[in-house]
Amino acid sequence: MARFDLKTIIVTKDLGGKMAVAPLVDDHPGIPDVPGNELVNLFEKHVRKYGVEIVVGNPMENLRRSNDL
Repeated sequence: MARFDLKTIIVTKDLGGKMAVAPLVDDHPGIPDVPGNELVNLFEKHVRKYGVEIVVGNPMENLRRSNDL
């Protein structure tokens, strides 16, 4: 969505979740046998390239729509 000039944000308790602590991820196409934290870093780098904002550690309690969304 960000690559189409739409404002995109990722809100997460912890970036990567269980994958971030996986010793090895071996089932992602094109990226064989990579530690989970490295794969999370690759994904993060990719989305930041398109200007995606990432908010970590602040769980969402509610979401309201505004006129500019």
